[in-house]
Amino acid sequence: MVALGLPTGVPVLVVVGGAGGVDAADAAEIDRLVAEVVLPAVRACGASIVDGGTDSGVMRSIGRAASVSGWTGPLVGVAVGALVGVGRVPLEPHHTHVVLVDGDDWGDETVPLADVAGAIAVSAPTATLLLNGGPVSRDDVAQSRLRGRTVLVAGSTGRLARELAAAPPAGTLVLPTDPVEQRGLLERVLTHGSHRLRTS
Repeated sequence: MVALGLPTGVPVLVVVGGAGGVDAADAAEIDRLVAEVVLPAVRACGASIVDGGTDSGVMRSIGRAASVSGWTGPLVGVAVGALVGVGRVPLEPHHTHVVLVDGDDWGDETVPLADVAGAIAVSAPTATLLLNGGPVSRDDVAQSRLRGRTVLVAGSTGRLARELAAAPPAGTLVLPTDPVEQRGLLERVLTHGSHRLRTS
């Protein structure tokens, strides 16, 4: 991470979720959460964000919101090199760093993405936030849980996030509905890193 000019030993928020398949209502809710909750919490905690880096879905929302808000913290995309670039899926242009990894299909970046987040954080708190999502996001969540990483789900964003919010697996936190409480929970997790924190 030093070679990329990234700070290490800082909290990291891994954001996973829908790329394709996000309907208009869910996309609007994702945009709201990112702008009103995610970026303010990350800014307050001095955290970095790691996501999939493509110009689609959740990643597009984060990149555009960062640009509009003027947030200049590390926004790191981890993507399969063979699938992105000219003539392929574009990278989101507001990400500050991109790590391209080997692979042939979407989902091959799942393990490297989780590893990059750990390499940036070192011993600092990390958390994974699921917004919407499908099969690849399920694997992202599994990789986070394998690493003991706190997983938060925003059920209001639909699809996989709604499913997991309705029946949360052990070690999973469901974001409350109030924006102030949402931000407070996210800040506590990025500060303390405890999967034992509760929403109530």
